[in-house]
Amino acid sequence: MKMSKHIALKFNSKVVLLYIMSIFHIFCCADILYASNLDSLKAELNSTDKTIRAKAAHALGYSGQDAVDTLIGALNDTYWLVKHNAALSLGAIKSLKATPALEKMLNDDNPALRIAALSALKDIGRSDSIEPIIKLLRDGNENVRLHAISALSIFKTDSIEKNLLDTVNNDNSILVKRRATEALESYSGKDTMRYMLEAMYFKDKEILLLALRKLSNSKDPNIYPHLISFYDHCDNSEKMYAIAALGVYGDKRALSRLIAHYDNNMTSDIRESIIQAFGALDIERTRSYIFKAMYDIDPKIRVAAAHAFANSRNLKYVKRLIMFYHQENNPSAKQGMMWALMEAKHDNAIYAIIESLEDNDPLVRAEAAKLMNYAGDKRAIRPLVGLISDKSEHVREEAFLALAKITGEDYGMDKEKWFKWWKENKKKFENLE
Repeated sequence: MKMSKHIALKFNSKVVLLYIMSIFHIFCCADILYASNLDSLKAELNSTDKTIRAKAAHALGYSGQDAVDTLIGALNDTYWLVKHNAALSLGAIKSLKATPALEKMLNDDNPALRIAALSALKDIGRSDSIEPIIKLLRDGNENVRLHAISALSIFKTDSIEKNLLDTVNNDNSILVKRRATEALESYSGKDTMRYMLEAMYFKDKEILLLALRKLSNSKDPNIYPHLISFYDHCDNSEKMYAIAALGVYGDKRALSRLIAHYDNNMTSDIRESIIQAFGALDIERTRSYIFKAMYDIDPKIRVAAAHAFANSRNLKYVKRLIMFYHQENNPSAKQGMMWALMEAKHDNAIYAIIESLEDNDPLVRAEAAKLMNYAGDKRAIRPLVGLISDKSEHVREEAFLALAKITGEDYGMDKEKWFKWWKENKKKFENLE
């Protein structure tokens, strides 16, 4: 008996040794293959065929720090696409060593290469590059200026803020002005806030919206008079944005104006915006208006009211939301209300969505399945299994995705495998519903 145990131990030790040797062999082979592939790509950068060189410069971006010196050398290639790909590869590797060479490329005559250098420097994220990048805010090429703003967006300095303000005030391109205005949302200096207040009255709607978004998220109490003034004087096409801004800003002083506007306005879009603002303000006085809006003939307003109730997270109003949801007959409105039920973050609200997996309308069933993909609620598994045989292809696809997310299984769209899995596992989930 002792002898057999000794033989078994000896045998096991040999197996372990062979296993360790095989693993070592695999890693050695992998290193050899990696070195061989790296050497091959480096050799291709010396090819007389410019297309081969360009492909090699791109592929070396997956080779890590070992390829850095070779790629820096490739920035001096005679073919622009090789230099372009080498720059992007150095950015992907995040090579700090390549920063001086990439900053030099910012002065290249080819705008495509200046853009590639900007993208690489953004990926590397070295603050020393800020000043060379700032210079390109005045580049003659619009696309270069757009990429310069994007590259600067990962940093935050007074110098960048000053130069972005110079860009929004002096650049002739509306696209550049928009991008710079968006970048300025990260700043709150006096000059930036003054610009945002002026931008509310710009003709360009995108800049106007960016300014309102910045101002409405500000905690500065001095902003309110400006927002209310804009609300009072803007035209009807901008009124919805003004209302939304007042709701986000959250000053209760705006309530009387909004209520008066709601009572005297028959425009559906305006009433929808005011109900959304009521939800954002979350004040008891608005509840009666939200409650009435649940009976509005316009389904968009009913959906807005549902979101307003969900925003309160108050159980009393969440219960009302669920009640209204069960009474809703419009499939489009039910889809929108389901998202409100998700926002409510209440167990009963989630269960109302699960029940909708068996709704008569395929759009509602599909939306419910999609939401279960986000919620990951195991109570949905049984009805989801039922949906993989649904007549609607869209419903089936959403059901498969939700099942995979909730269960952690990956049977794709193979119904038979899912049915087999459910048969073997359904007892685990019987008591969840």
